[in-house]
Amino acid sequence: MLEVSMSGVAMRYSRVLLASSLLGGFLTCSSAGAYTVVAVMHGTSGASGDFDLPNLRGMQLAVSEVAARGGGLKGEKLTLQTVSPDGAIPTWEVSAYLLGASLTPAEVLKVAAATRSSGAALVLSGQGGAAVLPSLGGRGILVGFGDNAQAAAAANFALKHGWKSVMVMSQSDHSQSQDLTRYFRDAFHALGGGMLLSQNYDSADGDLKNPEVTRRLRATLKSVDALYLAAGNDDVSDLVRKLRSIGVTLPILGPDRLEFSLPSDLSAAQLGELYATVHTLISKNASGPLGKLMDRYSSAYNSPLQSSFTVVGYDALQLVVEAASKAGSAKANAVLAALNSMGAVQGIVGTQSFQVGSRVFSTDIMVMVRLTNAGHVLASAEPLTYLPKP
Repeated sequence: MLEVSMSGVAMRYSRVLLASSLLGGFLTCSSAGAYTVVAVMHGTSGASGDFDLPNLRGMQLAVSEVAARGGGLKGEKLTLQTVSPDGAIPTWEVSAYLLGASLTPAEVLKVAAATRSSGAALVLSGQGGAAVLPSLGGRGILVGFGDNAQAAAAANFALKHGWKSVMVMSQSDHSQSQDLTRYFRDAFHALGGGMLLSQNYDSADGDLKNPEVTRRLRATLKSVDALYLAAGNDDVSDLVRKLRSIGVTLPILGPDRLEFSLPSDLSAAQLGELYATVHTLISKNASGPLGKLMDRYSSAYNSPLQSSFTVVGYDALQLVVEAASKAGSAKANAVLAALNSMGAVQGIVGTQSFQVGSRVFSTDIMVMVRLTNAGHVLASAEPLTYLPKP
C-alpha cells in the first residue's frame, strides 16, 4: 500500500600482460599465475546484465589495452577470473576483487565474509553502496560515485531549477532504495529545500493499478514541483511508465539505473522531463580518452558504447593495475595499501580522489542528463556542494 508522510523543509595506466578467453558470456583465464583479479558478478543477461554486461565489457577493453602494451609486473602474469556471488569464490593468491554493479549490499557483505581470509581489496565497480563500506573491515573501495553522491546531485539539480517541493518515491523492501531516500532527504534539507514528501510503495505494478491509490497520489502531487524516484533496479522503468500512464506530468529525477531503463514504448511527449545521474556523459561527439574507448568498444562489439557502467568497469580494473604497479607487488596486502594511499587519480569518469574517512573515490564533477528517445542530453555538470555521509 502506498503511504504518504510529510516533513519540512568524481589513471594513469600501468603495463601488464593479461591472457583471456570468453566463456559462457564471462571473461575467464586459464593461467594459474600469482597475480589474480576476480570479478564477482551475477551474469550478462536479464536484469543483472543491464549492469554486469557493460561493466564486464569495460574490464575486457582494459584487458585488451594493457595486453597490447605487453608489460608485466616483476614477470608475473595477470589473470582475470569472473565468478558468481552465489558460487565458490577463490581466496588464494587473489590481488583484488572487483564487485559488479548488480550486487546488492547484502551480497557485498556475503562476498566480504567469504573472502575475509584473502585480505584483498573489495573494489565496488559502480555498485553505489556507500552505506555498506563501513562494514567491510577497511577493505572496501568504491569507484565511481556512491548513492550518497548521486542523490545529493539530484537534490542540488532540483533546487537549481526552483523545484522547492519534491516527492521521493521509494521501494519499501529494497535497501538501496531506502538509502537513496535517506541521502536525498539529507541533501535536500541541507541545501535549503522546502517541502519534502516521501511515498513508499511495494510494487509499481501492484500499487499503481489501484484506482483509489492513484487518485490520492495525483491529488498529493498537486502540491509538489518534481518527483525523485529512489527505485530498485528492477522497478524503475516500470515506475516511470506507470506514473506517466496515470497522468503524472511532473519532472522526474532518478538514479543511474534509469540510464538503461528508459521505457522504450513511450513517445517523447509521454516521457516528458526525465533526468538521471550518470557516471559520465556518453556522447557520439566524445573526444579524448572517452572517445577512444568508444571507438574501441564499437570495433570490439560491433555496437555503440551506451552505458557509463562500461567506463566504470574500465576504470576499476585500471585502478587495481595502477595500485599493483605502485606497490611493486601483486600481493593482496600490498595492493590494498597502495589503493588506500592514493590521492587523486585520473580516470575516464573524471578525476577521482578519496574524501577523508569515506573510502569512496569521489568524482570531481557530477553529471545529470536528460533522457530522451534520441539519447542522453547533458543537463548539468558541476561539483557537489554537499555530500551526505555514507
